[in-house]
Amino acid sequence: EYKVITGTNDPLMGTMTPPTGTYRFDSLLTLTAKANPGYRFKEWSDHGSALNPRDYRVEAVNDTVIKAVFEPDEFRVRVQSEDINKGKVTPNGQAKYPYLSSVDMTAIPEPGYTFAGWSDGETGLNRTYTVEAVQDTTFTAYFKADNFLVRTKANESKMGSVTPKTDYYEFGQSLLLTPEANLGYEFVQWSDGNTDNPREYIVEAVKPDTTFTAIFKASQFPLRPRVNNPDWG
Repeated sequence: EYKVITGTNDPLMGTMTPPTGTYRFDSLLTLTAKANPGYRFKEWSDHGSALNPRDYRVEAVNDTVIKAVFEPDEFRVRVQSEDINKGKVTPNGQAKYPYLSSVDMTAIPEPGYTFAGWSDGETGLNRTYTVEAVQDTTFTAYFKADNFLVRTKANESKMGSVTPKTDYYEFGQSLLLTPEANLGYEFVQWSDGNTDNPREYIVEAVKPDTTFTAIFKASQFPLRPRVNNPDWG
């Protein structure tokens, strides 16, 4: 009888049967490797075969060592942005990573947007994910539009007003700026020389505040001479 020593390169990665024991010469053993979650069988240590299970016929050699060699399995991790116009991520796209390895992820907002969080609830711009034994893990970075103060006013409040009123508006929002003249006054132009009425403005990532002033003036009316009696001339 001859001793056959069996085992694994790492007991945390998997197990092997049959156990170490003494076996008769020329007896046939069925070697089986079983990987633990997150790992996979790679090969046998005695000749590099990946056949599993495999047959082994006991040789006339004492203390034969046969080990099952395991390695970390690989899992797909996708990192993406909800909208590349709002922000980007690194790494971007899908790749395979070994089990328990670390994936560093970063969300990068575009101007006018703020990072809102990851799809799994994490809120840090920068984070590290330890790969789990789960296929097709996806992380999506979400972004939200910033708010910017847009001031609207008339050169003189008695002459008219502007809608919408001064307020905070989302980046990229379309505003239709409309001057409304009071009785006896008329709109001339905006303080920057633009004469559109109404005027469209797409909210920009501008700080300090953006101000639009509508310029009004008193309306002019033609004067007509009057006489008390038209017969007088």
